[in-house]
Amino acid sequence: MESDEILAFAKAIAKLKQTPSLIHHPEVSLFKDLLTSLGVQLPEAGAAVDVVDLSDGETPVRKEELCPAESVHVADSDDDDPGRLPEESEPFPTTARPTSAEPTDAQQETCSQCKAAGQEALDEGNIAKAIEHYTEAILTEVASALVYAKRGELLLKERRPRAAISDCSVAIEVNPDCGKAYRIRGLACRRLGLWEQAQKDLMLGQKLDYDEDVQEIQKFVCDKVRKQEAKSTGKAAFPENEEGLQHSSLMTDAAHSDILTWQ
Repeated sequence: MESDEILAFAKAIAKLKQTPSLIHHPEVSLFKDLLTSLGVQLPEAGAAVDVVDLSDGETPVRKEELCPAESVHVADSDDDDPGRLPEESEPFPTTARPTSAEPTDAQQETCSQCKAAGQEALDEGNIAKAIEHYTEAILTEVASALVYAKRGELLLKERRPRAAISDCSVAIEVNPDCGKAYRIRGLACRRLGLWEQAQKDLMLGQKLDYDEDVQEIQKFVCDKVRKQEAKSTGKAAFPENEEGLQHSSLMTDAAHSDILTWQ
């Protein structure tokens, strides 16, 4: 490792010591996987934590990345929500971020073959096998944001919402305009009851790449957020109306503009 890489790693370790629950931050998922494989007992995820900048102080971090799903506090546990899922205990699938180097023809060919094999496995109804092939595509280090989002979508189907959130966060790193990544991450947050983060991701995902099938879920999430806000303020929650939908659209425009400012 280079000296600057060692320094950045040391800073990240120091911040993790100050706030151990940050080990569940998507940005350090690889380090979390390493600790898990070594048998290290990690602090519980899901508790509200203060947002801490894990960057080295030189590279700007987008606001979206400083608000991971783990930092959202949910006042309403909704134990009777049939759509809720428990947090999975198994480690996230192996991952690798795309390299900045020019991809070789061999890398691109291998990636394409793995994606095709993944789609073939899906056509046969074998989701687990499809995840394996998409993982192979990701490990070529030339996968697009949609490949990460696709594996995240399949992981969510396998009832692994945290892993889905991690994959979609990487997809957004690769392409901040990947609507599918925001949408799948929003759906994963909804399954965990992380209403505020789900609302933000679903609104931006729908703005970038509208999906009619998500509209009802988005309304459900917005209603949960309004009820949650009503609990904290003591005000009654009102149903969504045209004015509310217009307000949500304006919020989405502002959120997207805010993220682009940090690119």
